[in-house]
Amino acid sequence: MKKTHHFKTLPEPFEAMWQGQKPFEIRNNDRDYKLGDKFCSQEYDPIRMTFSGREIWGSITYFVGYEKWGLPAGLCVFGCGDLVNIDNVSAQKELKDLEHSAKGEGE
Repeated sequence: MKKTHHFKTLPEPFEAMWQGQKPFEIRNNDRDYKLGDKFCSQEYDPIRMTFSGREIWGSITYFVGYEKWGLPAGLCVFGCGDLVNIDNVSAQKELKDLEHSAKGEGE
């Protein structure tokens, strides 16, 4: 059965994927990732210990476990496809702006 995995990603590699420069992930395979699974990568700031609100949704289009290619035990590499960038921060701001303008129109 296919799963949807949610995971934190540090700002630098997250931005590279957001910009389309990094179509892969190198991760601990602690979630039993499989070809065809879906994922949600959430940008996480470890200094502030907060999520930015930006997410990348996609699917695993290629998978290599640690037993191949000499990867250290427990690591995997997977290709990322069908990527959709979601900026919840901008969406929340737009919603607040809409709420303000709706209140202003009613007065």
